[in-house]
Amino acid sequence: MAISSDMLVQRSAPLDESTDESKEVVRAITRGEVDAFVISSGETEEVVLLGAADRTYRHLIDKMHQGTVNINRDGIILFANKQFAAMIGIPGSELIGSALGQYVLPESRAGLMSLLEEGARKTEEITFIRSDDQAFPAQVSAELMSGEEKLFCLVISDLTDKKRHEALVSAEALGRAILEQAVDAIVVCDTRGRVIRASEAAHELCGCNPLLQPFNSVFRLDSDDGKPDLDAVFGGQILRRKPFSLVRSESEQVHLLLSAGPVHDSESRVLGCVITMTDVSELRHAEEEMRRVDRSKDDFLAVLAHELRNPLAPIRSALEYLNSEGHQGPTQIHARAVIGRQVDNLVRLVDDLVDINRIRLGKIQVKRDVVDLCKVLERAVESSRPATAQRKQQLEVVLPAAPVAVRADTVRMCQVFLNLLNNAAKFTPDGGHISIGLNTDEGHAIVAVKDSGVGISAEMMPRIFDAFVQGPLPTGGSTAGLGVGLTLARRIVELHDGKIDVTSDGTNGACFVVRLPLAGDTIAEQLPVDATQARVPRRKILVVDDNVDAADTLGVLLEQSGHEVRVLYYGLDAVKTATTFRPDVVLVDLDLPDITGHEVLMRLKESASTRGCMAIALTGYGAHGDLQKSKDAGFDHHVVKPVEIGKLQQLLATA
Repeated sequence: MAISSDMLVQRSAPLDESTDESKEVVRAITRGEVDAFVISSGETEEVVLLGAADRTYRHLIDKMHQGTVNINRDGIILFANKQFAAMIGIPGSELIGSALGQYVLPESRAGLMSLLEEGARKTEEITFIRSDDQAFPAQVSAELMSGEEKLFCLVISDLTDKKRHEALVSAEALGRAILEQAVDAIVVCDTRGRVIRASEAAHELCGCNPLLQPFNSVFRLDSDDGKPDLDAVFGGQILRRKPFSLVRSESEQVHLLLSAGPVHDSESRVLGCVITMTDVSELRHAEEEMRRVDRSKDDFLAVLAHELRNPLAPIRSALEYLNSEGHQGPTQIHARAVIGRQVDNLVRLVDDLVDINRIRLGKIQVKRDVVDLCKVLERAVESSRPATAQRKQQLEVVLPAAPVAVRADTVRMCQVFLNLLNNAAKFTPDGGHISIGLNTDEGHAIVAVKDSGVGISAEMMPRIFDAFVQGPLPTGGSTAGLGVGLTLARRIVELHDGKIDVTSDGTNGACFVVRLPLAGDTIAEQLPVDATQARVPRRKILVVDDNVDAADTLGVLLEQSGHEVRVLYYGLDAVKTATTFRPDVVLVDLDLPDITGHEVLMRLKESASTRGCMAIALTGYGAHGDLQKSKDAGFDHHVVKPVEIGKLQQLLATA
């Protein structure tokens, strides 16, 4: 009898339904959803309790502190206890049937696969991922369960607390090592200001065990602002390298730099503060010694300048006298020219030496007015001609016909261009060519000083404006000098809001270019280049100087100019003579053998007969502080030796 396909379908349907039902029962039993089932046989029924067999097992598994998972060899979860579900943050019912690998950090999945090798029985550290994407480390041990199908039982221990503890232990060990080896004194205080941790250096600094003692009691720190304010630190203030001193004994004081900041917990609550103290006593002593040496050097330079200027004063005065007496023979004229040039050189060397020290101290000053730069350049050229003429060098001067107004200190700017011209003459061979020219461009006056000298090497170029730096002189060149002229020139130009540059190919001369801002104001009236012949009314002048040659030659010059002069060498003699001589002007050297020039002036001011005379300080000291002292003492003017008779005549004209 033939059976149709429809009949087969009808007959197999109950079988398929029975098979599906059996699979569902198996899945339910596997998932732990069935505690018992009933077996019917004819008229009898038998109840089989599954829970009776494994309820106790599951209860124990759920009570474990470790997570437990049963998986097949493909990593599919067949069972997971409550602890593992809590670790992952997913209900246990949702874990069943899912792949364990999806809860493992990708970098750790290789370790998981090694656990699932056939017959494996081992332990691995694996990083799992919670449902909130937070990772946690775990130690996983695996054991192959018996049965034909390869099933594994994994026991998972969360290592988070262990790792945290290990990190804390390591951090504690590291902190202890830092405190033991730190050079600086490190202190940790609680919110009551008590020391709870201290480095070895902190113990040595205070000389005792500071633990559990108030910080400000055991570390007796002080400063201009008082003791360290720990309350302010607890309030959020951070102290950085604040200077304090610690007195350990009557004879020992430690200089410290203190830094401090608050320590917060994870909820931003203040737990205390950390204080670091750096001992800078040796550095402070070294700085004080450097300042002492610096002061000694400044004093030495001032005394040196004073002692050099003293002998220059009578030489210049004698030269002025010789020039005025009309000794015009060729030999005499040549001798006077030589003396004049060498005196000017010595004066310039002394002035440069003093000026470079003023630049280093930031005390060089300029008095700017609107002047014609052409006139300034003419003065510089006139002063430089003896140097160029001596070496038969050609000096070309190119100046515009119209005035060029700039805001400048005439004396200082003349010094700049004279230094550049003298520098060109020094490094240009005999018979060479030097030029100086002035033009304007884009709101600036531009002065160029060119020479045909030896040039500036590439190695020397970056340092050409540094103090005491000089290039090689040409064959037969003059003496090198101090090497500060260009340094002075650059600083003075900068004080005029200008700029100085130099170019050179290294062999064929050099070109220095000075740029100064133009001024739109009216040009101030300038004194003539030669003011030595200015007419001055006859004055009664008292000259007081213990340098006999300087006093006598200056007295002769003043008498020759038509003044009535008294020359004295001691301060007390001057005070006595002044009461009867009644001078209009008193020229007083400040360093006299009996009393100082300041005291001479004070006594003259006390007398009605001499109170109104002009007082001029005559000295070899020319620092800014020296000028201020003279002004404070009541002097009308402060003149630095050697005196230029022309400038002195200008002062006498105002008496």
